[in-house]
Amino acid sequence: NIQAPIFPVLLGSRLRPKDLAIGSLDYPQTVFKDDRPVLKAIMNTSGFEGQAITVKLQPAEGEPILKTVTPAGAQVDLEFPLPVGKVGRYEFTLATDPLPGETRKDNNSRQFAMTVVDDKVRVLLLDGEARWEFRYIDNALKRDARVELFSVVFDQPYLGVLDDTFFS
Repeated sequence: NIQAPIFPVLLGSRLRPKDLAIGSLDYPQTVFKDDRPVLKAIMNTSGFEGQAITVKLQPAEGEPILKTVTPAGAQVDLEFPLPVGKVGRYEFTLATDPLPGETRKDNNSRQFAMTVVDDKVRVLLLDGEARWEFRYIDNALKRDARVELFSVVFDQPYLGVLDDTFFS
C-alpha cells in the first residue's frame, strides 16, 4: 500500500472542432395535392455561433430555396415550405456549403423524398347501434372532403320521438 499522490496531466487542444451537420429532418412522407407541406430541420452548428450560414433546399427539379441563418447556439431550427404541384414523387436535398475550418464536410447535406397523392380515403363505418360515438365519428368523417364515407347501422334504435329513425 503506497501513499503516493496522483497528478492529472491534460492533453489536447483548447479549440473544439467546428462542424456543420444536418441533424434531423421532420417532413410528411405522403401529402395530398392541396396540402402545404413544411420541412422542419435541426442543423448542428458547433463552432459557427454568430456566423451567417446559408442553407439551401434543392428540389430535384426546379429552383432552390435559400435561407440565411445566424445561430446563437450549437443548433438552429429551420423551416422550409416544400414546393409540390402535381401528383407524384418529389425528391429534395437540404444542404449547406462547407465553411473554412470545418472538421467534416460529408454531413453537410441530407436527401429525402415525399409522395403527393390525390386519392380519397374510403371508410366503411359499421356499428351495431347508433351510439353517440358512431354519430361523432360519422359527422367528423363527413366534414373531410378527402373521405368517401359509407355508414351502416345494424340495429337502429327507435324511441318514437321523431317520425322516422335518424339514420336511413
